[in-house]
Amino acid sequence: MLPEGASIGLTVRVMRNGVQCDSGSVRFALQSGGSARYSDMALASAGCAYRFDGSGNSVTGLYTLFSYYLETADFGTSYIDVVDRKTFDEFAAAASAVKVEKPEHLLFVGDSLTDFFRGYNYVDKLSFWLKLVHGDKVTLKNVGVGGDYVTRVWDRLNKVEGKAGKRANAYNAIYDPMPTHIFIFLGHNDSKLTGESDYTESFVPMAEFEENYRKIVKKLRADTTAKITIVSAVSSVYEITKAAVDKAKDKGKDKNLFGRPDVSERYNAAARKMADELGCDYIDVYTPTRDHSEKRSLFVGDGVHINSRGNALVAMEILKYLGR
Repeated sequence: MLPEGASIGLTVRVMRNGVQCDSGSVRFALQSGGSARYSDMALASAGCAYRFDGSGNSVTGLYTLFSYYLETADFGTSYIDVVDRKTFDEFAAAASAVKVEKPEHLLFVGDSLTDFFRGYNYVDKLSFWLKLVHGDKVTLKNVGVGGDYVTRVWDRLNKVEGKAGKRANAYNAIYDPMPTHIFIFLGHNDSKLTGESDYTESFVPMAEFEENYRKIVKKLRADTTAKITIVSAVSSVYEITKAAVDKAKDKGKDKNLFGRPDVSERYNAAARKMADELGCDYIDVYTPTRDHSEKRSLFVGDGVHINSRGNALVAMEILKYLGR
C-alpha cells in the first residue's frame, strides 16, 4: 500500500529449478483499470530493479504489475494499492497501535470473501501492515475456500472423506505453524436464500448453522490454545443481488439470493450470540459496510464479493480490533 504521489522500487528475480537466472529479459506490464504500460529490462545476477513512480500521479486505485521472463513465458504478479494520504495514515496509525510482545501467528478461516483476490485481499493487507510495523514477529495464514459454509468447514476440519467438498485438502497444514489467533469469517453462503425453496429457506438452516458453528469453535479450541474471534458477514448490495435473481427468474432459472438484509442480520445476530456464549470476541463488519456512504464502491459487480476497497475496510476493522 502506498500513499498517492509515492514511489517504490521492486526487485524481481527469476528462479528455474532452484537456480537463479542471470540472463535474458523481463517484460513488465503495469495495469490499472483498462490500460497497461509495458517496459523491458535485461536480467542480471542481482535481478531486475523495477521502479513504480508515483510522483505527480494522483490516481488512486489498485495497480497490478506482471513480470514476464521472456525466455520461458513464466511470470509473477505484484499488487500496488495506491490510496489517499488520509487512508494511508489511518492504516499506519492502526497498525502501530497493535502491541506484539511475542511471536504471533494469525489464522483466517472463511469463504470466498477470504479466499478471493489473493495478493490484495484483507488478509494480504493485514499482512503488509503488520509485517511493516512488527516484522517477522507476526505471520499470517489464509485457509479460506470459496463457496464454504459451516457444514463444509466442519467436515474438512474432521477430514470427513467425500463430504468436505471443493479443496478437501485445504486444511491439511492448518496448524503449521500453530496459530495464536484464529479468525472465522463465514455466513455469506449459509444465509443465502435458495431458488428451489422459492427464497423461503436459507442454504444452511439456522439450527444447523448454530450447531456447526459451535462445533467448529469447540474443535479449534480443543486443537489449539488460540484466541478465537468471530467476524460477521458483510452487508451485500441487495439491489444488485435481487436484480440478478429477478433476471434469472425471467429466463426460467433458479439463482440463490445473497444478502437479503433481514436474513443477513438474523444470521449475524446468531453468530454474535454464539461468540458471547463461547467466550469469543466478535468483530462487526456488517454495520460499516451497510452504512458506508459509497457502499457499491466496496464490491465487485455481483454485489457479494468485496473488491480492494472493501477488503481494505475489513482489514481496517480487524486492525482496530487488534489495537484494542
